[in-house]
Amino acid sequence: MAIVFTDLVASTAMKQQWGDVASASVIQKYRQLVRQTLKDTKGGEEIETAGDSFLLIFTKPSEAVRFALLSGVRIRELSQQLDVELADRIAIHMGEVVVEQHAEGKRPRIYTASRWTPAPGCCPLPPAVRF
Repeated sequence: MAIVFTDLVASTAMKQQWGDVASASVIQKYRQLVRQTLKDTKGGEEIETAGDSFLLIFTKPSEAVRFALLSGVRIRELSQQLDVELADRIAIHMGEVVVEQHAEGKRPRIYTASRWTPAPGCCPLPPAVRF
């Protein structure tokens, strides 16, 4: 299993600069991009989303890497289409995962206490992450 965290870089600054309506349109396109890339990658599932951030799980680490690479290409294409500078931050979990099961209908809580590796050109995440 591999866990991926992704978010749109500087989205808060974008909202302040462009306003809610224009930035919401870009964030919606970003969400569509992530979800389409997830569909085009085998063994992936969206676990949670908040704003422009996603928590994804993949059955294989190689598919998580494939997702990250494909997402990077697509975000550059979207940047060119919209004529704006966009970047996403993607980190792939390396190490053990503890999944705490909840009552039916509630999402499991995922804990990691090991290392995350940022995709090329991305910012690192903290060493211990809880979702």
